Amino acid sequence: MNRLMVNYLNEEKTGMDVVNKMGTCNVNKEMRRSGFNDYVFKAYLYSYIKKTIVYSALQIKKKHKLLYDTEELSLNVVDPDFSEERVSYVIDNDDSSKEVIAEEVKGDYNYNEISHKKEIIDAIEALTNRQKEIIYRCIIMDESDTYVARKLGISKQGVNKTKIAALEKLKRSLKDNCRDAI
Repeated sequence: MNRLMVNYLNEEKTGMDVVNKMGTCNVNKEMRRSGFNDYVFKAYLYSYIKKTIVYSALQIKKKHKLLYDTEELSLNVVDPDFSEERVSYVIDNDDSSKEVIAEEVKGDYNYNEISHKKEIIDAIEALTNRQKEIIYRCIIMDESDTYVARKLGISKQGVNKTKIAALEKLKRSLKDNCRDAI
């Protein structure tokens, strides 16, 4: 608000210079207040219009990207000899199917390679499959929560929540095993 007042006063100062040159100095406080209110309204209106344009552009960009990602890439050309479309497709270099197969193969984790202590293996075996997978990916493979969330099709918060729950469960299980040993 302070910057808004400074800009208004700078504008008013130039306006008052014009008024003083014309010889009419009878500008009362009510006119100044009205002028300031008009200036504030214009500033908020311009800000609103700018934000609307920016957010509309972002929405259009998202829609365009979604459409581009889901559109079939084809180069259909009408053959002049047969009056039919000659269909030729663009080669898709997407290796997602290979990644899915590789992910399914990787899903069987061997925790004996990580630790040979029976307590740790038992504590890990007590976790759910989802917790095991998230712990393996986030801690052992050192993948980011965002990457794991994208790969598993869940939110980043879901990954973080599951990871924290799994670590707490491991901690409790290992504490219980330590107490039993004493």
